[in-house]
Amino acid sequence: MVVFEDIQDVVAWLAPLDYVDFWEAVEPYCLTLQDRAHCDDLIASGTVSQALVLKGLKTLARIELTQMFALKHRIPEPVDAPYLRSVHLPARLCLKNRTQAHLPCSASTWKVP
Repeated sequence: MVVFEDIQDVVAWLAPLDYVDFWEAVEPYCLTLQDRAHCDDLIASGTVSQALVLKGLKTLARIELTQMFALKHRIPEPVDAPYLRSVHLPARLCLKNRTQAHLPCSASTWKVP
């Protein structure tokens, strides 16, 4: 069985599966999908194309797996995330225009970069 961390993992797992592989892959999860024999009959009679049936089955499987494992969407982290951190200056860094009484250090010694 595959371990899913988010909904995008489920979608990525289902995407490459063809009709036969789909049924084998979802079997361990005991999903409540349409009966395979019924789907096979619809395809064989030409009522519905195999691609359409597979698309519907994948959608139902994604929804059921999402609910079964309480999955959420992945929150993308920006590429530049390490550079977006907030910079807090230590108290010893002082502004030059403040008076000496309000400063924890000498204004002439420390400057804000």
